[in-house]
Amino acid sequence: MTGAAATTGLAALVAQVLLNHQAPEGAVPLETGGVPAPEASDRAALLQRLVSALGSANVVLFAGLIAATTVLSEEDVPRRASTR
Repeated sequence: MTGAAATTGLAALVAQVLLNHQAPEGAVPLETGGVPAPEASDRAALLQRLVSALGSANVVLFAGLIAATTVLSEEDVPRRASTR
């Protein structure tokens, strides 16, 4: 899971760099919510959707990684008997 999270993060970074090179000064036309504007080129629109999808996948993978780490660390903690 760590490898998948790292890979999607790096892929999102590469896609973002490519997207930034699509317009002068890295200003690709976007609408509200990061949706490509109609005047954006087809390649810029595709890259914007790719960056968005990879970013979302990366967040989900890291959340899963955190959850798995938490569950595994809880298994290692010995339970104390209640002292009442």
